Amino acid sequence: MKNSGFTLIELVVVITTLGILAAVAAPRFIDLSSDAKASVIQNISGNLKTAIKFTVLKDQIAGGNSDS
Repeated sequence: MKNSGFTLIELVVVITTLGILAAVAAPRFIDLSSDAKASVIQNISGNLKTAIKFTVLKDQIAGGNSDS
């Protein structure tokens, strides 16, 4: 009969290796979430600035005073 399987030592080594890789990689993925939130906030800020500029230009084209 042929034994075709993994030994307990092999399984422990693989699980330990995966645990170490997860411990190293997890902070990077957690940090990506905060980076994404900051990027969204910057994007919204840029969109608001652009909308304000368009509103001022539209008012100037219509002949209004944008300083009021």
